[in-house]
Amino acid sequence: MNFNRAFIFFFIGLVIVFVGLQRNGATEDPTQVLLNEISFRITQEIKALDVEAAQLLQQPSMDLSTVSHSFFVMDSSRVVLWNKNEFLPDLRTVQSDFSIRLLQWPRGIFLLKKWPVNSETFLLGVIPFQNRYKINNRYLISGWNKEIFTTQDVAIREITGEGYPFIWQGKEIFKLAITSNAPQRTAVDWWNLAIISFGILILITGCYQTISVFHQRRKFEIAFVGLLIFFIGGRTLMLQLFSSPDIPLFDPSYFASSSYNRSVGDLFLNTVCITVPIVYLFYNFHRFSLIKKMLAFHLAKRSAMAVVLILLGYFSVLLPFLFIETIFHNSSITLDVTRTLSFDELRIFSFLSVIIACICAFMLVHVFARLVLGIINNHRIYFPGYLAIAIALFLLYSFAVDRNYLLSLLVASGYLLLIWIIELPKNLKRTTYVTFIYLFVAIVAFSLLGSLSIKKFVLEDKVNSQFRFANAFLTDRDYLGEYLLGESILRISNDPFIQTRLGSPFLSKAVVRQKVKQVYLNAYFDKYDIQIHLFNPNGNSFDNSTSLGFIELITNFQQKATKTNYEGLYFLKNSSEEATKRYLAVIPVNRFGMVTGYVVLDLSLKRVIPRNVFPELLLDDRFIQYFKNRDFSYAFFNENQITSSFGDFNFEKNFEIDQLANAKLYNEGISDNGYIHVGVEDEQKTVTVVSSPSYSFFNLITNFSFLFIIGLFIILIGLLVYGANTLYQRRELNYSARIQLYVYLAFILPLVMVSATTLGLINRSAESQLKEEYVEKSKTIGERFAPLIDAFLKNGSAPVNDIENQLIDLAKLANVDASVFSASGVLMASSQPLIYEDRIMSVLIDHDALVAIAAHNEQSYVGNEQIGSLSYNSSYYGMRSPESGELIGILSLPFFESAYSLEKTRISVMSNIINIFCVVFILFSILSFFAVRWLTFPLEFITRTLRRTTFTESNKPLVWHANDEIGLMVNEYNKMVENLEQSRIEISRIQKESAWREIAKQVAHEVKNPLTPMKLTLQQMERALLTDSLSKDKTEKSVQTLLQQVEILNDIAASFSAFARMPAPILQKVELTSLLKRVVDLHSDYQEGTVKLILPDQPVYIMGDDQLLSRVFSNIILNALQSGEEGSKIEVIIRLSLTSKSCIISISDNGKGIDPELGEKIFLPHFSTKKSGSGLGLAIARQGIEQNGGSIRFETQAGKGTVFYVEIKIADR
Repeated sequence: MNFNRAFIFFFIGLVIVFVGLQRNGATEDPTQVLLNEISFRITQEIKALDVEAAQLLQQPSMDLSTVSHSFFVMDSSRVVLWNKNEFLPDLRTVQSDFSIRLLQWPRGIFLLKKWPVNSETFLLGVIPFQNRYKINNRYLISGWNKEIFTTQDVAIREITGEGYPFIWQGKEIFKLAITSNAPQRTAVDWWNLAIISFGILILITGCYQTISVFHQRRKFEIAFVGLLIFFIGGRTLMLQLFSSPDIPLFDPSYFASSSYNRSVGDLFLNTVCITVPIVYLFYNFHRFSLIKKMLAFHLAKRSAMAVVLILLGYFSVLLPFLFIETIFHNSSITLDVTRTLSFDELRIFSFLSVIIACICAFMLVHVFARLVLGIINNHRIYFPGYLAIAIALFLLYSFAVDRNYLLSLLVASGYLLLIWIIELPKNLKRTTYVTFIYLFVAIVAFSLLGSLSIKKFVLEDKVNSQFRFANAFLTDRDYLGEYLLGESILRISNDPFIQTRLGSPFLSKAVVRQKVKQVYLNAYFDKYDIQIHLFNPNGNSFDNSTSLGFIELITNFQQKATKTNYEGLYFLKNSSEEATKRYLAVIPVNRFGMVTGYVVLDLSLKRVIPRNVFPELLLDDRFIQYFKNRDFSYAFFNENQITSSFGDFNFEKNFEIDQLANAKLYNEGISDNGYIHVGVEDEQKTVTVVSSPSYSFFNLITNFSFLFIIGLFIILIGLLVYGANTLYQRRELNYSARIQLYVYLAFILPLVMVSATTLGLINRSAESQLKEEYVEKSKTIGERFAPLIDAFLKNGSAPVNDIENQLIDLAKLANVDASVFSASGVLMASSQPLIYEDRIMSVLIDHDALVAIAAHNEQSYVGNEQIGSLSYNSSYYGMRSPESGELIGILSLPFFESAYSLEKTRISVMSNIINIFCVVFILFSILSFFAVRWLTFPLEFITRTLRRTTFTESNKPLVWHANDEIGLMVNEYNKMVENLEQSRIEISRIQKESAWREIAKQVAHEVKNPLTPMKLTLQQMERALLTDSLSKDKTEKSVQTLLQQVEILNDIAASFSAFARMPAPILQKVELTSLLKRVVDLHSDYQEGTVKLILPDQPVYIMGDDQLLSRVFSNIILNALQSGEEGSKIEVIIRLSLTSKSCIISISDNGKGIDPELGEKIFLPHFSTKKSGSGLGLAIARQGIEQNGGSIRFETQAGKGTVFYVEIKIADR
């Protein structure tokens, strides 16, 4: 593989991306594209409406439940049939003759289409274009229909206005226009996105090809840097060149922390781009040449590197903490599973980003820890000191950036200490049981970090919410109350019933007070003591409810009060010792342009404030803080005395007054007895204390268990991938690892199935229980209310207000919301009339409920309904006449918080199940550890025994008392040992005989060599003596020859004697570098070669025999110096290098090398490649090295030289 293929991929990828960008830039005007798209969608929607209308018109009796659009069957006076009740157009707006028209209504904009059914009735289809709610919150969101309109910056105008005309069947219906403040984010062009994505995929393939080339050429550092440049640099270019698609995942309104992390999608992509180089580093760091250089540093440099690497480990553990912090601080996305079980795409990708960050942190910590363990291998005692220095540096950094990273520091310290003590990072090379332990420890550490981080930020958010709540709603004025009173003032002033009652001198005024209190002052105002005063136009009280006249009452109050933003509403703070807040609402009631009287509302905050059931649905976003913080309790203190309190917390008993003097209460809050208290003091020295339950330990454990289970799931996926790869490559897992894996699978799979089944059953049981509760409540109220409805229908002159007032009383008593519909499904009365008056819901009953009760004669019905994005359950009860049994009305109890209640139940069940699962799994893992040890102990025992089994020594039989499979194996082993002992004795005898024969042959050969010249010399001397020709010179020469041969014989005898009598080595600590220097000095004067010694900076200690090792290295060096051809210059290089546990001495020469055929005999006694010598030098060397606990081997190349490698373990210091 070369760079040409990579270049081709890069070129093709760049071309495709460029084409995609050009295509994107060459499109039409974005405004016109949007208008065309919207117009096309409207056309398709109308066609679909026509198709469904044609189906309905062909039916003998229309079944509106078979269609998806909103349809109504109407006549001139009423609605006959309907299938949806979200919106009901006014009958007056649809009576005219039209086929299609646009309806601009306070509730929104709708497209109406009309078909005649017969002479009296017609079919009306409705397509919602825009919803407009008077109240906007997370459920009621005003805006354009997203299924039709691809942008919210659109306007629909009359045909006389400006804009893009929409024409249907040749007739212009309205005009479309894009507003000037249209956002830069555009709708997704899926073709362009596909083209650009394909181009990026080709570029990634080119990057892979390039990295593969560098990898194969062992340029690992370049490959790593290349990955960093490609993914991080490429991601930066993407952020600059591409705009975010108009989908929630890339919407900055949900999350944005910086120009790089401008959405959840960008955060996820950035995380993935960071992960790729880290994964490469994780698998290849040990191959980096830089790492090998680091291991060769002297002690001081290695100590500094160890501190730096440990510090990097701390920053690696900090990575998931920073991700969680970023998500909490820059979005409303919650990572706390005890808050909600709803997982939309934003929450899923947020969790994925955090999980990938944890995986990256684990990989980085593993790399840094592995390097530290390698660097300080012989100096492990210094690790605590290095750790302390790294902690100090990390704390200095935290102080420098003014951030609190103590949580991450503590978890990282515990994690690093644990993996250092057990040396876990050394056990990730192969899949063994210790590998599972390592991964298990990592999951526990990062799950603990995640759960503690979530707790920290949830508490931080809760404390901030308490301060905001106190400052915005409690310390000054009740802004939500003012808003609701402002709305009530307008409604009371325009109420015809009140106008009539106050304007007539003959009608009772008591019902006015009753209606105002029950209808217009809803449950929210239960926290106030309410007095209602009624005055005539002259300012006199109708019923003497106050001794003050209208003018006097208003004047006295206005002198001390503050006017609010709402006409006729005044606020007075600390009006008395009993009331901290007081409101006065002055409502003039007009009729026919004349004042018929005044309604004055006097509201004083109670000392003990009750809970209320005011639905979140009716709260505007400006005041949603009230509902979000429903678990808040609060109290007002004046001069260390409670003036009023609200909520579950008992301030009288459980709040210590001394805490009001604690400055911490007003700055960061105080945690005490499971509650968090914050305080705010106003100018009048009134202290408002807001309290809420602290973050429970159960919630902490739940988040830990959730993250722990995710970690286990990741390991399971990894094991499945690894197992598939193992099967593909026909490799086998370690036996103990296989046992552990099978045990885990046998445990986890049934536990998961049982947990899932239990969760499903409990959820269904909870839903069924809630449904039964709804039915029971509706039945109880319906049975009590049916006689009232019957009496009302019989008394045709009775006002509807009487029914509504009685319904409100019953609803308050049962703590529910209630509505009553007629037998035909039209609203009669409601305890929450605002829902209908503000057109949040239409006055029609749910179609399915009407069919079930009116058509199918069901007594009750529970169905799921939706208002905006709020899904809730409603219980319906058919009220029948006590006398005739006819249906006289339908009672509806909408449980707006049913989804919330059900989710709380599900969260509780899920939390208990995953906590139990986690605890059981951890206990099972601990038990399985001992079980696996117990199961594998016999195998390990037998393995150790087999490892000690030799031919040279006596082997002892095994003792196993159990008569099981292991016992059978032991018996067979003992038989084998017995046979082996007999074979050993026989082989030993044969070897001795063979050795003696070989030695005798070698001795004979070696002795014969010098004896031959000695015999010849003596024969010459004998002949010289016979002829008297033996001169003195010849005699000396002959004697000298004889002495040389005798010396040779002496050397041969000494060599054999030394080999036979090599003493047992005396092992002691030896400093190797000084020993090698001494040995090399012995050969420094060798004329035919040179010896070069390369040593590390630090001393190296081994356990060995100093004299024996000196002799061994001397023999090897001498052999190397004698390995050349005659006349050649030999260069011997001796190099001492270190590994994690041993040292390697390499002795290389540039001689003629060793014939491969002779390689197996090189260490045999009496074998020599030289013409002279005993052939015992290397045999003695091998025996000496092995007696010192080392090993010796060699590599050779004919004509180039030989390298001998001696490896000896390093001694512990």
